[in-house]
Amino acid sequence: MLRMTVRKLTRMLATTTMATAMVVVGAVTATSAPAVTAAAAAVPPNDTLAWDGYEWERLGSGGGHQGVYRTENVRVKDNGDLVITAMRHCTPGSLTGSDDPHPEPCADLSDTKYSIGRLNLFGVVPQGQDFTLKFVATMPQRHSAGARSALWANNVDQGPGVGYCGAQSTSPLGEIDVIEWYSAKPNQTTQSTHAGCITTGDGQHELSTTTTKGTEAFDPAERTTFTATKRGSTVTYRVNGVRVARHVCGTNPKPNNDFTCAEIMSRPWNVIMQTEVFKGPAGDGKFDGPSRRERFPTQRLVVHDVSITTMAAGAASADD
Repeated sequence: MLRMTVRKLTRMLATTTMATAMVVVGAVTATSAPAVTAAAAAVPPNDTLAWDGYEWERLGSGGGHQGVYRTENVRVKDNGDLVITAMRHCTPGSLTGSDDPHPEPCADLSDTKYSIGRLNLFGVVPQGQDFTLKFVATMPQRHSAGARSALWANNVDQGPGVGYCGAQSTSPLGEIDVIEWYSAKPNQTTQSTHAGCITTGDGQHELSTTTTKGTEAFDPAERTTFTATKRGSTVTYRVNGVRVARHVCGTNPKPNNDFTCAEIMSRPWNVIMQTEVFKGPAGDGKFDGPSRRERFPTQRLVVHDVSITTMAAGAASADD
């Protein structure tokens, strides 16, 4: 069986836009990241962060749901652990990198803002290869409804004008959610596989999805190993070595009609680690937003280790 464990990847990343997904051919070569000029730093830009043998893009602009990406929300501790946070802030203007966290409700609720963190690693799995993605992580300890921590992979091209399940085009999008942890459901693990994305005539998004929830007893306070192995069109998920889900594109989930499973699952893959804060009415549902009238403790996702092992396509294993 041919195996290659990728432990080094340095990306030349733009400071204000998402980089184009890289197709890796042959050996992976380390290069130097570009310097960030003072003018670019005022944006603030996305930058790079070297951690655990990889060179990650760290987002410092844009956002998702009601969270704003800040580079300050992604830090490496003295012991080498990576910490990605989601925070509440109280500020009447736009959120900046110097705004301190404010877990308590803001005196003026309209000043409530949330910051989040995200790291991207583009094209780390080459075209046509299978892989195992492993995260060793500890979920946020002081959790509150309204947030999500996610360790996952997708194969969508990243570049100017390329949308995620865009409104005007179909996409051979594949997504493997190794762990989605919802702060409203702290003892539940969620693993999801998405295969293909189209947009209907009325502009609604359709993402083919299969999700497995809470199949393994889980304590968010414990250091936990989450893995996903993709072999062909099959994705197998494990928590601490115990298989909790297996999804097979073509049956579960079914791909959208625009692309075959082979087209979707054989593209180069990117790895993402992030926190999120949902937007919407406050409640106990996993997609509900946090209550602005209640305390929102800083959410700290701690990632201890990441490993990405690639394999030649078709290197089947009875265990997977």
